Amino acid sequence: MNIFQNFMKIFIILLIFSLYLNLSGCLKGQADIKALKKQKIAFISDRDGNPDIYVMDGNGKNPIRITRSKASEFKPAWSPDGTLIIFASDRSGPLNTDIFTVRYSPEGGERNLKKLTDYMGTDKDPVYSSSGDKIAYVSGQENSPSEQIMLMNPDGKDKIAITRATTWSENVQVPWEPLPLPWATDQKELKTYQLGAWIYTHCPTWSPDGRRIAFECFGMERTHKIYFIDPNQPASRENRIKYIKLETTDEKGNPKGDQIWSTKPEGHWILGVFDRSGKLLNPIDESHTLKIRDEIRLELYAANSGFFKEGQTFKLTINYTDDTSEEILTKITSQKKESSKQIGTKIFWKGIDSDAVSSGEKPLPDKLPDGHFSLIIQLGAIPMKYNVKGFADRYPAWSPKGDKIAFTSDRDGNEEIYISNPDGSKAFRLTNNPARDYAPAWSPDGKKIAFTSNRDGLFNEEIYVINIDGTNLINLSLNPHNDSFPAWSPLSPSTK
Repeated sequence: MNIFQNFMKIFIILLIFSLYLNLSGCLKGQADIKALKKQKIAFISDRDGNPDIYVMDGNGKNPIRITRSKASEFKPAWSPDGTLIIFASDRSGPLNTDIFTVRYSPEGGERNLKKLTDYMGTDKDPVYSSSGDKIAYVSGQENSPSEQIMLMNPDGKDKIAITRATTWSENVQVPWEPLPLPWATDQKELKTYQLGAWIYTHCPTWSPDGRRIAFECFGMERTHKIYFIDPNQPASRENRIKYIKLETTDEKGNPKGDQIWSTKPEGHWILGVFDRSGKLLNPIDESHTLKIRDEIRLELYAANSGFFKEGQTFKLTINYTDDTSEEILTKITSQKKESSKQIGTKIFWKGIDSDAVSSGEKPLPDKLPDGHFSLIIQLGAIPMKYNVKGFADRYPAWSPKGDKIAFTSDRDGNEEIYISNPDGSKAFRLTNNPARDYAPAWSPDGKKIAFTSNRDGLFNEEIYVINIDGTNLINLSLNPHNDSFPAWSPLSPSTK
């Protein structure tokens, strides 16, 4: 009997503990819902016939209709003070989307509607900077087949392109395989394709400090990838290299002084520089500067194999004619390529073992060098450093602190929401569902993410919210029609 009584006591204690855990979980969920009630989410819904903008409480309650037109509205975003909602609409005519703002009111309705763009073509995906002094958006103006990231003032003035999206032409040589040495006998020929594709950009998003814009681009990789650009730089950038220097360093990047290669060989070993076609570009010095524009890949070759070994660290210095310079550290690891740790200019190691080139000699085909680096200088938009080749990364969204980026990726088979560092490192999968989850939006406190999902039916997109640790998934919109593209308001949206 004592054994049975002890067993019952343990069973009752476990039962009470289980009930406590369930109750505390419910209370926590209720607390989360209550906290969400104080916030607002703008979104697109066709519940009244065509895609219009609605605003609901953060818990999904009290949806109100903001826009009322027979046209379609797209992708809303809030002004930093919460007074305005900016969006794209085709109310100007078919195949002609423009950007509008409307003043938010808890009673709904189109108040103070203003049109900011008026071009034939596509103007879409508008978003305010955190300071509210600029608007980034996507434009395919003047019937251009390519789309660019543009900036304008809040009143629609001073429009300027900050990307340079070049249209692909026919018979473009695309190096789908990494380029080998210029003189290699077994090198693969460049594949030639008949290309009619265009460069598409989507969904710009500002970093909280306003120093970078992340956006989605369908371009040379033939899939959607996330890129970054400095909004303070012009669309078409170019510079001139005065000289390039490569030197051995210790682990901290301090020059060791025992070996230096340079395009100015006075007292140094020669650093041979080739373009992608294998053309020798030396000499490169004050009298023979090298013009670069947008993105360029240079092949660097250096002599003396005793220094090109696993574990050796090098510093590459690029000096420009405008008296600026870049310094990049790279380390040889098992003769495999390893990129530098900074975004922008990158260097890759490609080790070779062969005859050395003497000091001052040109690295011609009969004199193979011992060290081979590929240098990629990107002056315009640059890709997210860590991405999975062959898969699409879309809909980037900066976290409120700027330390994370949420995005959509199909790298695990279908479109899911991921969170990573801004360079794409340490990415983890937030959602896990066979349906499509896309278009993430951060809550103002950075603790939750709202997103669009069709897990309730192929033709029934809903807006869900989830904690950034993957817990407490809630369907906010709960509507048999399509609800998509949530946009969280600032902490206290104004109703002035």
